[in-house]
Amino acid sequence: MKNTMLNFYVNNKVTTEHINIDEYDEYIQKRKNLYRQLGIPILAIKDADILEVGPGVGHNTIPLITKWGAKHIDMLEPNPVAAEELKSNFEARAIGKETYTIFPVILEEFKGEKKYDLVIAEGYVQFAHNWKAFLNEVKKYTHENSIVIVTCADEIGLYVERMKRVAGQYAVRDIERLEDKVEHLDKLWNGQKYGENLKGMTRSSKEWILDMIFNESSIFEHAMTMKETMDEMGDTFDILGASQNIFTDYSWYKDLSYDYKEAYKNQYDTKKHMLLIAGEYDETIRTVAENQKLEHTIKNVMEYVKGIEREEKICIKDFLMEIDKVSEAADNKKIRQYNEELKEILQLCAEKKEVEWEKYKMWKYTFGKSMQYISFERK
Repeated sequence: MKNTMLNFYVNNKVTTEHINIDEYDEYIQKRKNLYRQLGIPILAIKDADILEVGPGVGHNTIPLITKWGAKHIDMLEPNPVAAEELKSNFEARAIGKETYTIFPVILEEFKGEKKYDLVIAEGYVQFAHNWKAFLNEVKKYTHENSIVIVTCADEIGLYVERMKRVAGQYAVRDIERLEDKVEHLDKLWNGQKYGENLKGMTRSSKEWILDMIFNESSIFEHAMTMKETMDEMGDTFDILGASQNIFTDYSWYKDLSYDYKEAYKNQYDTKKHMLLIAGEYDETIRTVAENQKLEHTIKNVMEYVKGIEREEKICIKDFLMEIDKVSEAADNKKIRQYNEELKEILQLCAEKKEVEWEKYKMWKYTFGKSMQYISFERK
């Protein structure tokens, strides 16, 4: 499978999944919160056989064994840099080798015959070129009552980070080496401590910059949405939960005629604007047409962003006008303020003038809900 994200890591010999070990207990609680939102009690992990696709360096995987008693985990990690560190992290914690196996392959190359209690594909599949085939491969490794966790993305949820990306790309366009670009941006934005501005962020600012500003997957690949994932998983899988959760089930458990999955898909169309800004939790509902317009305007902006990344000549005036259309379609005070500051930054960058980054507070502190989790149980 073509995967731009994986290719970026392999070609640049990097991985970006490190956490601050000094805050590990807090990190464990965040993972418990995730599983709670996904409808998975920690007790379901005890004695489970688990398949994890793309575990990175293993920080999310380790507590499944050491804290919550998983029986065995097969991990598919095709990035050599991540796989080596994954192995070291397990050995450093003296985790019994009988409890895990590392396979340096992508899912399509894996020839396992086992059916697993839990399959996890986190932070990987949402930008896979052939995500439908990926999900069908995942299904092969499930049995009745198996749980599947995958991550998704959305044009609306990605907007804020993508626009930070284009500003960052402008700021380092005259620098050649990737390492130098990351170093320069980290110093340039140091006062903002980028990864720390989003409450709960666990990665360093440099890793955030490497992933969000320079990894091409979030720009040039299709983003697999929660609605598309629900469709592709089909009628053989029930939905357990989601995070960021925008779904509400008001049905009576005895009403077997109620199609909650169809209800969730309809809710997605009327609530996906809630993915635009992180930290906003109040439920709001818009018409399908309003959210289609918002998505359309964002996609138009993204065509300019792609042109900039391809080093094509674009009309900055037209680009800024398209950003105004996003503000109008979003009808959100924060996003309007964010876009006003963004336009100033982009205008200065286009004119190769110095940007006083610390001046732009709304641009600095605003993030989107760029990745969502959704969980399923096989019927």
